[in-house]
Amino acid sequence: MDGRVKKVISYLIVAAIFFGVGCIFGKYHFITNDVRNLNSAVEVKSKSGEKGIIPAGSELHFHSSAHRTTKYFVFIELSDSEVSTKVNKNKVSHSGGIQPLAGSNQNGL
Repeated sequence: MDGRVKKVISYLIVAAIFFGVGCIFGKYHFITNDVRNLNSAVEVKSKSGEKGIIPAGSELHFHSSAHRTTKYFVFIELSDSEVSTKVNKNKVSHSGGIQPLAGSNQNGL
């Protein structure tokens, strides 16, 4: 093999290793960075108008803050049987992205 080819392959391998390490670090950092707990229950409403409650003590993972609102991720654990009966696959709206639930002081709740 030509010396240049070996050099290019070496750079590609190093780049792949750095990419993999970055992906792992990014996921770990997201899960462990700026985690909060709800002090009291929060009423939420979906775009379809259905209401629900996120109970006090629920763990929230910070996403972003802008325009006097803050967004958090909440992870929900469901059994496989619940998933098969209660969860439908949905297409992502590229114009709207992730559709957040409205918190208790937004959208007339």
